[in-house]
Amino acid sequence: IMQWLYAGEVPSRLGSSAYQPAGVFETKDGAIYAIIVTNEQWHRLVEAMGNPEWASWDVFATTESRRDNVDVITPHFANWVEQHTREELLDLSLRYRLPFALANRPEQAASLQQQLSGENDHANWLYRTTAGPSTNVTHDSAHDPRKPLAGTLILDLSTVWATPYVGQLLAQLGARVIKIESRRHLDDVRSIPTYRDPHTDGHADWDRSGGFREVNRGKESLELDLTTAEGRSLLHKLVPQADVLLSNLTPGANREHRLGIATEQ
Repeated sequence: IMQWLYAGEVPSRLGSSAYQPAGVFETKDGAIYAIIVTNEQWHRLVEAMGNPEWASWDVFATTESRRDNVDVITPHFANWVEQHTREELLDLSLRYRLPFALANRPEQAASLQQQLSGENDHANWLYRTTAGPSTNVTHDSAHDPRKPLAGTLILDLSTVWATPYVGQLLAQLGARVIKIESRRHLDDVRSIPTYRDPHTDGHADWDRSGGFREVNRGKESLELDLTTAEGRSLLHKLVPQADVLLSNLTPGANREHRLGIATEQ
């Protein structure tokens, strides 16, 4: 739908992804889904694979060349994947911040759903909630029943699609959502040209992504470099004023610790 809306192209289920390697791959004990979108992710993947000789070939040097040589890269990547278990690959995905996910067949999905419904440790791993700060905000949903979250402040540190989409839904319900990025690390989706809006000539490339706009409507934007002491200090001043902090920072990267924000706080 986004491809049609923003690029005027009719998408097809045929053909291969513009980003490679991508797809469902068999492991020792099941399947995973993997997709490498950015060059940064590709370099992290190469490191996770132990820097194999084939990964240094010129035909894999750019996003475009990996796409054009999908028939070459796929068997090499598949061969590496099948030497590992799903648990090993998910551990690597956390340590190296790689977009891997379990690819479950119907019977596996049913079993996983049963586990998630009956075991608190799985639920706590997927969804972590903490008590919100005490605020003086009065939520007057009676004023506008379409905006029940009016007066709520959300800080959105997330990137890509799923968690930013949550922030968009909260904004639609009336919350004030502040999207926090830095020039050093913009939302990854900003750099994906697949859904680039053709009606934004003259805009900077990072501000033309239809995919980014799709899940960040209704938000305010704040540029904050959290790699600096000043940036982290400003974030620490904002957090106590917020009702919700949205993030999809990976446990393996330990970025919450580096930012000085603990889940328990």
